[in-house]
Amino acid sequence: MENAVQPLPERSHTPLIIIISVIVVISAIVGGWFWKQKVVAPSSVKVVAPLPENTTAGLGTQISESVENPTAGKVPETNPFNVETNPLKGTYQNPFQ
Repeated sequence: MENAVQPLPERSHTPLIIIISVIVVISAIVGGWFWKQKVVAPSSVKVVAPLPENTTAGLGTQISESVENPTAGKVPETNPFNVETNPLKGTYQNPFQ
């Protein structure tokens, strides 16, 4: 019985668990640092000064003031609760009345 197969000794998974834990912790630290740098406190924020009050009207203002609404008063009411919209009203007669 010299050639008998002997079972492998049980290996401890402790080093693998430690290595995975260290990788997760380092990834969390590096990810938190990048998130803090980019999202929470961006360093390249530009503050835009408000426009002065005494500016003259631009082309957009002139155009929007001169344009009229072509559908004013021509669009039918689409809310069914405001308008009677039954197309079959008065067409059906009950034969038993």
